[in-house]
Amino acid sequence: MTLLDRYLIRRLAIIALFAILIFTISWLAPEIMFKAVAGISDHQLTFFQGVAYLIYQIPPVLTYCIPISALLGSVFLFRQMSLSSELTAILASGISFIRLIFPVAIVGCGLALLFFLTQEVLIPWSTASLRHLNQVTHFEGGGQTNPPQLTFVEKGNNGQLEKFLVISPHAVERQNQFIFLFFRPQGDISRVARMITA
Repeated sequence: MTLLDRYLIRRLAIIALFAILIFTISWLAPEIMFKAVAGISDHQLTFFQGVAYLIYQIPPVLTYCIPISALLGSVFLFRQMSLSSELTAILASGISFIRLIFPVAIVGCGLALLFFLTQEVLIPWSTASLRHLNQVTHFEGGGQTNPPQLTFVEKGNNGQLEKFLVISPHAVERQNQFIFLFFRPQGDISRVARMITA
């Protein structure tokens, strides 16, 4: 490995890791960090549980941030080298562009390994830990791990409500996950005629 390879690997790795850090913080800050702070201030979570909640939310976010950071890091590096004429000097010294891509490929393989470890090791651990934290604290902040609730509404020709279906995949124990309501029009309003739960 030449001095140029080590120089480019170091620069690209620093840019990519900094981009991962910035994207992760900006992803967590608006909603997830607000939930953790609200949970601590409402005494639903202790301070350490709030910090743990934030940590458990990081691995799913990394699966989006790592590829974006790899792209941004390589584009930013070559743009910087082009503006400072480093790229021109390197190519003029006889180093081919294919050879110049070698350090980028090494950093890309490192980021791919980090992505694989996040997907196969960190996400299962964080999902199980987050589920345990929610069971212990009853803190309704499962974040991105819970599937969404599904709602279906059907209206008749006169515009009145006839059927209403709710499917909740993350319902708690002793709460029905499937609710189907049938409505019968009575005057200007619709009243529940029949209800099916499962």
